[in-house]
Amino acid sequence: MPALKGTKPAAASISTVFFLAGFLWSHALHAQDTDRETPPAENAPRPAVNENADCTPDPCPPKSKPPHLLALIDKTHAGISTRLEATVKYADRFFADDNVFEETNKSYARLPLDVIYDQDDGLGLKIKLRARINLPNTNKRIKLLLTDANSEDEADNITTPEPEALQDNNFSVSLETQLKETGKWKVRPSLGLKTSIPPDPFARLRLIRYFSPAKKWLSRFSATGTYLAMAGAESDVRVQFSRAIREDLLFRSTTRWKWTKKNDYSEGTQIFSFFQHINEKVNVSYEMGIFSNDKEGWLIEEYSLWHRYRRLAYKNWLFIEIKPELRFKRDNDYDPSYRITFRVEPVFGKDLPKSRLQRVD
Repeated sequence: MPALKGTKPAAASISTVFFLAGFLWSHALHAQDTDRETPPAENAPRPAVNENADCTPDPCPPKSKPPHLLALIDKTHAGISTRLEATVKYADRFFADDNVFEETNKSYARLPLDVIYDQDDGLGLKIKLRARINLPNTNKRIKLLLTDANSEDEADNITTPEPEALQDNNFSVSLETQLKETGKWKVRPSLGLKTSIPPDPFARLRLIRYFSPAKKWLSRFSATGTYLAMAGAESDVRVQFSRAIREDLLFRSTTRWKWTKKNDYSEGTQIFSFFQHINEKVNVSYEMGIFSNDKEGWLIEEYSLWHRYRRLAYKNWLFIEIKPELRFKRDNDYDPSYRITFRVEPVFGKDLPKSRLQRVD
């Protein structure tokens, strides 16, 4: 129809304008917070220590020889790795990443409220719940996990949830423990129940390990296998590579593969992220994602760009977040569309951000 020739370019322009409006709004807030930030102080000198204070008898024995060169290198590498791990975990806690929920041994809960305007789907409202509770009289070895369908897989909801997933109001209730003496691996088995009609019991095993493939890099591998009595098997494998670019900037690459018997196809995701520390109350991220599946030979289902402005609004537990997104979906011939999310999120528990990004030399 000739009258409609200009429709797609016009829609693309409108989508880009709305994305840029959200981005510029959050960036203006970011600039204000940056202007108010005082430069971080350099590491304060440590107080002098009298190495001879506890020597008995006097005089003190001679000092030990300097450590071997390889031992010194190992010690330096360990120090860098420790600071990098603290940096990575700080970013995860501030942004309430999935990693925190999967790994914390402390009671922890999130209750985000999202107001979403999507160019294709209009205005929407989502309330989520995700909680991990230490059960009494178990010496913190058994946790009660409560998750609703909207937040059970936060990585899916941050990016491109399927429409039917948004309408699924089921809860998952499970008991989880962590096995001891598993070396560098965290091994977390659990038993639970999805409160669908009829209810669907499941068994789950999660494996997590951190490793350092190179200097200034920290990697995280996680694999989760689930068997549901009615829906069948599911598997989810994620590999992350994180690097501190500078004192206030962290880069992360996240690769994910997911398969469910219910869908009977595999999904692949690649996300590149930059997390920037502005001050003690504000962090931002700049992210790009590529999403595909093997229903039709691993065609790219969507490209996405999004920006997150996240602010600690009250004490250390109430966050607000603005997230504009620009999406290029195959169903829409990769024409751009926009989505803007405003989130208010109380986070409860002791596993909250208590420090900041650290210098990693």
